[in-house]
Amino acid sequence: MESSKPEARAVGRRDQLLRVILIAACLLGAFEAMASMMRWRTQRSELRELLRGPEEGSGFARVSQRIGLERTHHHAQLIATRALVYDAMTGGESLSGSLDASVARLSEAQRLALEVLRQQPNSWEASMFLGAATYLEWSFRSDRRLYVESKAWEQPLLKAVEEARGKREPRRFLVTAYLETWEALSPEKRASAFDLVRDTFRDDVDAFIGLAEVWIEVAGDRALEVMPDSPRVWKHLAVTYARVNDWESFRLAHSRYLDVWEQQLTKDLDEAEERLRLGDLSTSRDMCLRVLVDAPRDGRFAPLATRALEIFPPGLHGLRNTEKLREWLDWALDLSTVSVVPFSPQTLGRLTDSIGDLDAPSGALAALIGKDAYRTGRYERLDESKQSKAWGRFLIVKSKWLLERNEVAAADEALDDVHHSLHGSSGYWLARQRVARAAADLQGLAVANERLASLQKRRWEIDEWRELVARKIIEVYPEPLPQALSTLKIEVEPKPGAGAVIAIVWDGSEIDTQTVMKREVLEVQLKIDPKPHLLELRTLAGSQFNPGRVWIEG
Repeated sequence: MESSKPEARAVGRRDQLLRVILIAACLLGAFEAMASMMRWRTQRSELRELLRGPEEGSGFARVSQRIGLERTHHHAQLIATRALVYDAMTGGESLSGSLDASVARLSEAQRLALEVLRQQPNSWEASMFLGAATYLEWSFRSDRRLYVESKAWEQPLLKAVEEARGKREPRRFLVTAYLETWEALSPEKRASAFDLVRDTFRDDVDAFIGLAEVWIEVAGDRALEVMPDSPRVWKHLAVTYARVNDWESFRLAHSRYLDVWEQQLTKDLDEAEERLRLGDLSTSRDMCLRVLVDAPRDGRFAPLATRALEIFPPGLHGLRNTEKLREWLDWALDLSTVSVVPFSPQTLGRLTDSIGDLDAPSGALAALIGKDAYRTGRYERLDESKQSKAWGRFLIVKSKWLLERNEVAAADEALDDVHHSLHGSSGYWLARQRVARAAADLQGLAVANERLASLQKRRWEIDEWRELVARKIIEVYPEPLPQALSTLKIEVEPKPGAGAVIAIVWDGSEIDTQTVMKREVLEVQLKIDPKPHLLELRTLAGSQFNPGRVWIEG
């Protein structure tokens, strides 16, 4: 029993020692935690101070808040580094806008990126910002090291591209740097850079759009080899060529844009139909509406508009979209004056249903062409007199509709109400001719034939053009021509500038685009029937122009 007491005292002392060691360890851990927290607070304050703008409303306020929420120092450093680099790229909008200030911020970004790499050697973001900050600083200062010590920015960016597969940001930085230093690259390096540019642009449309102008300048004839084949890209490329007055390249880009846009809209409608079949009405409707809003108002795209309207579920779609749909209706109603009907009655009815309320003359004409007798009568009752110019087109079309119903007297009365400003149009006298024949009115027929003979010709003068919001339109009523193909000739004179690209539109469809540098005659060959046609000229790019005489040969 005696021997057990020393053992018990020894165990007690050992337990007491263990408790002391444990308490000391806990106190040391708490001290280290407190010390770490104090260091992090200090580091966080330093980062916030680094990002302090000249005013309290600085754009870095949100960045500072994010830094305060981070629990690890290297993540906070990356946030600060990103803010510094992008601020320099945008001209120092958040901080001081001076060159010296931007360069100083980029130096800080390099320092922070290096600190992160010491803690996290595999951080692709730190590698990316180290390379980007180095490149940008030397570029801003026109430092020759940008070329002679290019590995300082190239290697970190290549490392970031390799380690961040699928990320667009590193490739964008590296491509931008390569484009600036393109002339200094060796043939081997330029070949590999070309491959990188091609892969980047094809996967990243926004990168191409941002760098298109620079790429065209450095790549020359090879620029189109890396083009992403999307409507956005071709449209942007056309704008880029227009900006440098390269009209022939603009025409090629515009033509390709229409081809790709037609393909894209066709795919969108295929998907919209599949969505509708699966019961996804909302998405299907949105896609159909997008086709109607985005497709050019042109005969080439009218079948796509028709298809969209056929599967378009009804519903509200906002004022802006209503205005776009109204453009399709106005386009179709304009063509009705020369008896061109781009939409079926059912399609036109769905279009007017989608638009909603219309002014009485337009609504009545649309309903009449759409063979909706009830709606036609409802619009007619809104204005019993119908003596205004706005009702003229409707009354001319109505006379033909009444003749089809064998209501000859009513058709004649409808023409009596046509505003006098339209009495010189071919549409009016063709309607008079039809009514006179149906009524066996030989005198009226003779007058109509005489007036039509005076309107039917091969040459039209300058004062016969009319202008509608940057569109020049003229109605031509050619006499019978002996050749299957004839040459349409149009005088144009661009206003002072660097030239223009003009679209020639025949009966609502773009049939050609031509470059005009000075006063000259545009020529296009086409089959011209002896009936009224609408000829329209539009400026696609460049300066505005004045149209002149129009004539037909052949």
